Amino acid sequence: MARRTLGDLYEIALDGDKSAFLQQIGRDRAQLGSQVVQVFTIRLPQGQKRDLRSIASDRVAFYSHVFLRAGETLAAWRKIGNVAIVQPMPTIWWFTPPIEMLQAPTCNEWNLWSTDSPWQRVPSSDKRLDRAEYGKVMSPISVKGRAQNGVWPLRWPERA
Repeated sequence: MARRTLGDLYEIALDGDKSAFLQQIGRDRAQLGSQVVQVFTIRLPQGQKRDLRSIASDRVAFYSHVFLRAGETLAAWRKIGNVAIVQPMPTIWWFTPPIEMLQAPTCNEWNLWSTDSPWQRVPSSDKRLDRAEYGKVMSPISVKGRAQNGVWPLRWPERA
């Protein structure tokens, strides 16, 4: 498998002969050195000729931390080229406290961090949470599932 670099663009084959697309836009040492990707809103028929720059300029549906090689190994996506990154990487990520909190209906404390920085615990009233992206490393199958269905295949508590 080829080395993964910033700007690499991947095709995700979805149900119904459509494709979604993701692009590597960074790495985050705070999340096991995983790649940071953006998944675009554009959907194109599989096999159709593509303008990679147009795809990379599309609106971003969501961001995720993931291991791209695992996605290639699992055939969740395939590399189709490399294009300049148009959209900036989010600067703030969030996740809930320990796993036992995932079962609670609400949570008063959340974890925030900037890429490559340590986490900090913040109250649910912290306004930075409003613009933060979910930041735990997700499986390639979960990323593909969200590209297909628009939601993560897990639930977390509401902010209290």
